[in-house]
Amino acid sequence: DRSGGSLAAASRFGAELGASADTLARLAPGSGGRPLEDGEVLTPEPGLSVTVIHAPGHSADHVCYLAEPGRRLFAGDLVLGQGSSAILHPDGRVADCLASLARLIALRPGPLLPGHGPPVEAAMPRLEEYRRHRLERERQVRAAIEAGRRTVPEIRETVYGRLPPGLTWAAN
Repeated sequence: DRSGGSLAAASRFGAELGASADTLARLAPGSGGRPLEDGEVLTPEPGLSVTVIHAPGHSADHVCYLAEPGRRLFAGDLVLGQGSSAILHPDGRVADCLASLARLIALRPGPLLPGHGPPVEAAMPRLEEYRRHRLERERQVRAAIEAGRRTVPEIRETVYGRLPPGLTWAAN
């Protein structure tokens, strides 16, 4: 969801654009960018390796990066430095988010560098907190449906209470 400026940035800095195939297709088909494969290891300089991790959930085309040395996880918008991330309609999926979180937890990263908010020195507790939060939110939605809520606004209000108008889009 933040990739719109990447073509201009690649052009300005004379860099090759690399992104997930879905992101490249959405940005500008035929733009010449290179699809990054899940598990691909990039070596931008000697002694530094960056592993590409397709991590859908926030959006279907979301990618994280694990940098060595230091096991630094560049989490983008999947996990924020504070608060919780939106799962974006129409292609974000809770099940994908949970699978991506499980995958990142299995990698046992060190520091987490989010797309928003401060760095998180210990990624594991934050990733586990996100997983628990998503599971709890899923439980709340199921309970709202079991209680007879049927529309998105009804479910949203049951789960979140009344929200300021500027936040209702993120809770849909």
